[in-house]
This record gives sequence, C-alpha cells and structure tokens, in this order.
Amino acid sequence: MHRAIAFTLSACLCQFSRQFAAAQVARVDLSEYRLAATVNLPTFVDEASAIAYNPDTGRLYIIGDEGLGIGEFTRAGAYLGAMTFSGFQDTEGLTYTGNGRFVVAEERLQNLYELSYVRFGSVSRATLPFVSLGPETGNSGIEGIAFEPRTGLFFAVKEKTPQRVLRVIADFGTNSATVIDQFFPASLGLLDLADIAVLSTVPSLVGTADQDNLLIISQESARVVKCTRAGVVLQTLDLAGISATAEGIAIDERGVIFIVDETPRLYIFERACPADFDHNGALNVGDIFAFLIAWFAGNPAANYDGASGVEVGDVFSFLAAWFAGCG
Repeated sequence: MHRAIAFTLSACLCQFSRQFAAAQVARVDLSEYRLAATVNLPTFVDEASAIAYNPDTGRLYIIGDEGLGIGEFTRAGAYLGAMTFSGFQDTEGLTYTGNGRFVVAEERLQNLYELSYVRFGSVSRATLPFVSLGPETGNSGIEGIAFEPRTGLFFAVKEKTPQRVLRVIADFGTNSATVIDQFFPASLGLLDLADIAVLSTVPSLVGTADQDNLLIISQESARVVKCTRAGVVLQTLDLAGISATAEGIAIDERGVIFIVDETPRLYIFERACPADFDHNGALNVGDIFAFLIAWFAGNPAANYDGASGVEVGDVFSFLAAWFAGCG
C-alpha cells in the first residue's frame, strides 16, 4: 500500500504545475467558514444594507438604506471613495452586472435601477433606466438582488408579508421585466429574507455541484443558508453572537464571503484551511499522507473537489491547495 501511495504522490507531483495554475475554490462548504475579520465602515454607508463584488476591479461596493450612494472598498475593507445619489430613498439591494454597471434596488418601490459607477461622481434616480418587480409596498419589499452573468438572470428576495424568492428577466432598454417565483421560501425556515448571492458567479464553481446553489441571508434569524434553486436547505452559517443586523452578502472568486450590517460593519468569512487534513494546525507532509490514506480507502472526506465520488481529481485538487498554503 505504501508503494502505491508513493507512486500516486509522485505522479500527482509531476502534474502539479499544470493543476496548480487552475486551482481555485472547488466548493462552498459553510461548515469550513470562520470569521476572519471585522471592519468598521464609514458613516457614508450607515445602516449598510447591501454589498456587491466586482471581479473586474477586485473591489467591494456597499450601499446603506438611506440612499446616499455607493461606497467603494478594497476586499480588506479600506475605503477608496464613493458615488453619491440623489432621489433615492430606501436602497436595499445592489449587484454588479459587468462593464462598470450596477443595479440598485429600491425596497418600497420594488424597482431596479441600472447605473454606471463613477468614483467621486453622482447620479440622480430620475435619470436612470429602471424595471418594476411589483407594486409599491411598505417596509417589506425587495431587500436583495443578485445578477448571474452565466444566464443573464437576476435573483431577488422580498423581505416578508409574504417572503418571496424571485427569478427576473430584466430589460432596462424597454423598462420591462418578467418576474417568476423561483420557489416558495417557507422551506428555508427564516424569519425574513435580507439578501441573496448566486454561487455561479464564482468561476471555478461552474460545472460543479455548487453551480446552481444560492446563499440567502436573514437578518432576523441571524444566519446564512446555502440552498438549491428549489429551496432545499443544504447548509447554514450561524451569525448569532456576530451580528444581529446583517443585511447584505457577496462572494468573490476565491470563495471569500463578505457580509455587511447596519452598525455599519463589514464581516469577512474565509474557509478554515482545508489542506490541514490531519487537523494539527499546521501544513506538513502528514496532511498529504492522511489525505492519501483516506483517498485510497474511498473515505468521503477525500472527495476534495466536490465532484461525484472519490477519484483522481481529488488528489490533484488537494495537492494544489496544500502547495498554495493557507495564507
């Protein structure tokens, strides 16, 4: 068995350089996530209600529910500048759609507005193209939105009375939208729905079991759920003791999860080091042997790439993560 392990390890190391170049997050397992940092945000985004990640700039964009504008931040939470708004009143949703464009959701109006972000610029709501997702309502309307570049669809959540998870085809050129209930959210067991993220925005998850899954955050329940597009809850991330007012969620291409709350603060959640396979708090050759022993035994813990079954791709994925380290 040891000879077989050594042979497999040698073969994997020979192919490492090719596999390492493509190594990225292979799954979003909420049980692996830990709070890595908490950042106090400037008052410009007071009562922070939504956060979006722009993969073209590698930066975060945050709005508060007072409609003052969009703040731009590094992924570590350093403030870089802002674009100011006029005419907005209850901005609760934000998502990036590409080419410097964002879509903002007004909760009570239940409208989505499209704009191009300009740092230190300004924009009036009255000048923007928009689509309606429903009639004007009270303080229980559209709380969060997410754009999926792969399909061109938007996903939105309505807070309560009733809760809704919506799939939206939006045409800002004609100010028209088709709105469909993706699923009925009673299955989520959440007191309210505050924001949504789609995992297919993480490029390395496309084609994996997580491709079509969603992250939905609830302020009143103080947790994040990962669910299917049919509303089946797969995992939860408990925010109790961390924040009682968390309202916005986003994820970057590394699988890092960003959450904002009304205080306002930014919370950065990262995976505990998945390559520390023997759980001794350090990366060393023991992790490789522990993984390979589990792999040869067909242990589900060795299903490292998240694909179906334990197979050779898991070895390549594990070695890439081990060499990349946990910094």
